[in-house]
Amino acid sequence: MNAKFSAKCVALIAAGAMSMSLAACSGGSMDDSSSSNGSAANSDTITLGSVTTNSGTAAAYGEAEVAGFKLAVDEINAKGGINGKKVKLESMDDKGDATEASNAFNKLAGDNSVLGVVGPTISSTTAAVAPLADQSKLPAIAPAATSDSIETGNYLFRTCFKDSYQGEIAAKFAAETLKVKKVAVLYGTGDPYSSGVGKAFAAAAKKAGLDVVAEENSSSADDTEYSSQLQKIQAAGAEFLYAPYYYSVAGPYIIPQDRSVGYKGYVMGEDDRRQVAVQQGALHHPLLSGRHLQRQGAGLHQVLQEGQQERRSEHLHRTGL
Repeated sequence: MNAKFSAKCVALIAAGAMSMSLAACSGGSMDDSSSSNGSAANSDTITLGSVTTNSGTAAAYGEAEVAGFKLAVDEINAKGGINGKKVKLESMDDKGDATEASNAFNKLAGDNSVLGVVGPTISSTTAAVAPLADQSKLPAIAPAATSDSIETGNYLFRTCFKDSYQGEIAAKFAAETLKVKKVAVLYGTGDPYSSGVGKAFAAAAKKAGLDVVAEENSSSADDTEYSSQLQKIQAAGAEFLYAPYYYSVAGPYIIPQDRSVGYKGYVMGEDDRRQVAVQQGALHHPLLSGRHLQRQGAGLHQVLQEGQQERRSEHLHRTGL
């Protein structure tokens, strides 16, 4: 998840939330939330909340999202705000924990000045918040939650593709672009993101006629030792390994360990893997040779072209990332 993509989420939720509050103020039906939204509509400020993972295994996602949110707020306010109203962001860290995410969202939902929420960051926290968004009738947009099981379409929305889609595209890439025959998958069973994408890949690979020679897993998505699983993958003769793990695991552990056991095939990561090069400072490191990744929001590439270089430059100036 990068800053410029997060910025688009803020603009969208701000505009949508403002429209809903104006509808309530003008007499439109918003059920029990009408009075609070009406009060917010009469304010000189549009207050948005964010619930993101700023600490823990997936902290880099949340930090990038918040940087993007703040950048969007500054851009919107510099242009006069929305309907003359300035946008304000109230940020909360859910620590990658479902209970923390629920508590953070409920706190924002209890504040009548908050018109919408951007986040949560990961699938497990977003799944916890989804029913709360519907109950409180507070719109939320999750920028990076990919799990197929997350219920969207009422008050919770997402801007990214699902696990099943990632798995399908990865299998297609292996078969049609790399033209391999024998593939393997390694994923963390304790994480819905890693296991969801991993299982989706395995199913899609079999459907595409690929030979899934090994389907290995770890108990969690943040283990540090994978040599045993990688040795089995190597022994099975895999030409391609799909390993959907967070950047903090793929970079320092899986990538070096797969080479140490003698595996010389391709390794592909999910939409997160671009963080590896950033975190390890190893964009051209020899261990990354033959590595591939999927990009979040790739279908929106042309839509996001306008002004992205300026936004990227500003993000670099602010964060150094």
